[in-house]
Amino acid sequence: MTEPPAWVSVGGGANLSRDPRRRAFLSRSDPSVLGLHGFAGATFLIAVNLAGWGGTAFSDALLLVPGIVVFGGLAQLPAVLLPRHYRGMAINVVHGLLCALFLGYGLIYLLTAVHVISDVDVPVVLRWWFGLLTLASSAAAVAIHRYGSFLALVLIVFASGGAVTTVGLAAGIPGWRTASACLYIGSAVLGWLRATAIMLMITSGRVP
Repeated sequence: MTEPPAWVSVGGGANLSRDPRRRAFLSRSDPSVLGLHGFAGATFLIAVNLAGWGGTAFSDALLLVPGIVVFGGLAQLPAVLLPRHYRGMAINVVHGLLCALFLGYGLIYLLTAVHVISDVDVPVVLRWWFGLLTLASSAAAVAIHRYGSFLALVLIVFASGGAVTTVGLAAGIPGWRTASACLYIGSAVLGWLRATAIMLMITSGRVP
């Protein structure tokens, strides 16, 4: 009989892979946990940036970008590149999407810092970026709901923030920055709760 893969082993000597109902869910360190924590951190920093809580100057926003790129972009890579052993390729696609979106956000500010994009063009570029974020996150939420309604909720709130930001940048509606920041923070908190719940359940040997 073929030995079960190593990733299903849980501390304390228990090997939960012998239960076929659990084989599809358990891992000692699921890459989605890191991806969701990275998503939470990056989304919170975007909220801080939009609301101006970290300063309103371009240089203040630029200070937040490395954190957004590392949290939202690089932290997603393990969830994208490592073999998916539960919940299928849809999860890989979602993390790959988030990775691209956050790296794109950082690239916009990098191009502005080296004067490829002028400061006055940033709102226009960001309007398109947040519009893409809204469409992509909404599609991902629809695709992923069968694998986890809570994760779909995270993406729906995230997409709602993108929609408010897109409309606010396009129409200049008063108060859009605070409204979108609150939605992004809500999405970040939900993502953090989901990641923490998975992490605690895995370490305790229970199915998330």
